[in-house]
Amino acid sequence: MKSMKHPERGYRIALSTEKYAGVADSILCYHERWDGTGYPQGIKGEEIRLAISLTLNWPILLLI
Repeated sequence: MKSMKHPERGYRIALSTEKYAGVADSILCYHERWDGTGYPQGIKGEEIRLAISLTLNWPILLLI
């Protein structure tokens, strides 16, 4: 069975650090889907933070 808790774990880890706290919300939303079938919160559409795009590019942001 696939673990669906890793976004929450990543969120808590990121939030606990000064360096990564800014991307914590993006990590939490990473597996959410526009139609609401994602996880861990099951949010949909406009409820999903625009910051999700940062999650896809955060390794690049670390280089800046």
